[in-house]
Amino acid sequence: MGQPDGRHQARLGAVQETLFIPLAARARETEKKHPVLTDPKAAELVRSIDYDAAKYGRGAGGLLALDTYPKRTFDQQHRLAARKGIDARWAWSCDDPRSLERFGLEVMESVTITRPPRAMRSQLPARYRYLLPLAHPLLSQAMAITLFRCGR
Repeated sequence: MGQPDGRHQARLGAVQETLFIPLAARARETEKKHPVLTDPKAAELVRSIDYDAAKYGRGAGGLLALDTYPKRTFDQQHRLAARKGIDARWAWSCDDPRSLERFGLEVMESVTITRPPRAMRSQLPARYRYLLPLAHPLLSQAMAITLFRCGR
């Protein structure tokens, strides 16, 4: 039901909350003076929704996981996409996740495909646990999953 100010009341279940949280974060970032990313559509959508800003409005202290790709992988993917006639392209690369700390993101953990978190590693079948060290020299620099704490 619409509100007098034209916004729509949000009734979010667990799945909808999971989708709304990054949308609200993208909208908040877009509205900053010097945003890291801009998503005008996210900002427009969030402005049209009546939601609990106290619940979804925080960013500081929250956790954010990003896949971070070095420039070498970025360039390889662009060449591959061009050969296959794919128009979609990655928009950024990140050789060192710590370089994002200047944006208020504190690196909590960064893992690669060949060095998953210890708890996960112990759950892998034995053949994978033995293959990971062999694959590390070839694949360790392809990408990382980095967990950040948002500081500001």
